[in-house]
Amino acid sequence: MTIGLAFMACSPEDHNGVNLGQIPVASDYAGKISVDVDQATNTATFTFAYTEGVTPVWVVDGTEYSTNTTFKKYWRKKGEYNVQCFVKNKNGISDGAIDNKVTIEKTKMNGFAGFDVESPDNLMKGVVADNFSTWFANSGWAELDPQPAKPTFVNGEYRFHFDEVGPDRWQGQLAFNHMPVTIEAGKKYDFSMIVTSTKELPGLKIKICNGADGAGDAPVLMDKDFAIPADEPLCVFGTLLEGFDCANDLKIVFDFGGSNYPADVIFENLVIIDHDKNKIEAPDETIPVTWCAVDSPDNLGAGFNTLGTMKFWWADAGWGQVGDPAYSFADGVYTITAVDNGGSEWQGQTSIEGVSIDMEEGAFYDIKCKVVSSAAIGRYTLKICQTDDDNNALFYKGDLKLEEGDNIVEFTHLKMTAAASTMKWIFDFGGTPGGTTLKVSNFILQKHNPK
Repeated sequence: MTIGLAFMACSPEDHNGVNLGQIPVASDYAGKISVDVDQATNTATFTFAYTEGVTPVWVVDGTEYSTNTTFKKYWRKKGEYNVQCFVKNKNGISDGAIDNKVTIEKTKMNGFAGFDVESPDNLMKGVVADNFSTWFANSGWAELDPQPAKPTFVNGEYRFHFDEVGPDRWQGQLAFNHMPVTIEAGKKYDFSMIVTSTKELPGLKIKICNGADGAGDAPVLMDKDFAIPADEPLCVFGTLLEGFDCANDLKIVFDFGGSNYPADVIFENLVIIDHDKNKIEAPDETIPVTWCAVDSPDNLGAGFNTLGTMKFWWADAGWGQVGDPAYSFADGVYTITAVDNGGSEWQGQTSIEGVSIDMEEGAFYDIKCKVVSSAAIGRYTLKICQTDDDNNALFYKGDLKLEEGDNIVEFTHLKMTAAASTMKWIFDFGGTPGGTTLKVSNFILQKHNPK
């Protein structure tokens, strides 16, 4: 043993009186050792009670050691760790050791840890989901048998395991049904939770919606995809989410389609809070990048500036289609004059479709455009996806706002789930007052280029 040799490497004079027959036996000192683990800080404290002539040699995971009678060790990641305790006296170091197993329950967060889960205004505080359903399918949309076991709730965590899932959206559905949470129309809400997975989840969908039977998952509070890395906790969140009237019957749907498997996933620290009562400000989701010029060869989305045609589908409150907005195109600028509409998302669909772009699976991209509005707009949607597959989306966000005048819209470090050869850029102006003029231009879609 290397450590043993190190401690035995003394000068001849130091060995006077050494008795090899009196080298200590580690197991005789098991009662001298105490281990205290603070799960709040991921720190373990090891103590060896004072014993005349005997000292400990702590060996941590075979890579580091300490000879202090008391020492502390911090681990960032969840897991089980081994700390051995050898003992030594003037005669030498024990051949054996006492094994001390340390279990760390949670990986400590880096960065934004979410909104305040203990806030009295957290609508999820004290709520424990107990009505779950799953629908997992293989690549051919055949329902898997058996289905994954329902989540368990342990120490404030929902723990979920699945052995297999198909590669497409909606082939790995887990629903938290009929949750006793009430939200109101006319209010804005913020949402956050921490997700940890043993395998990468490239496009975990989280959809929060009406949970009432027969509601068809509508209206929707949030519908957003997140890239979850393996073995690293990630806070996922949404802000300024448009509320709807829901009395103690909210639903949260997760879709794992396209994820790596088998996987163990933990959901924790769920927060839904009235935005006006939220004391924590969400971080900026935009990562600073170096932007290429609109006419640069590096602008993969240059075709959006030259195509010149738009498609429309605008509807009234009953989802009956209404006439298209007035529209013109000149010098790279699309000009739209809104018509009266029903006011809900997807009742003002406006898209530029069929632009050829070689989008690579798993690659990251940045997007940017300019929108000039004749009036402030309280809500609009931006979605960029494969022309013939809305589920293969590079970006979706349904709670954006426009100020009167010039608006630069940009989002960065966006991951493409699957390869595509043609893309479409969708605005939804449902809720925009009739007569509002919107000018969109200067489209950029580039490979991610951080500063």
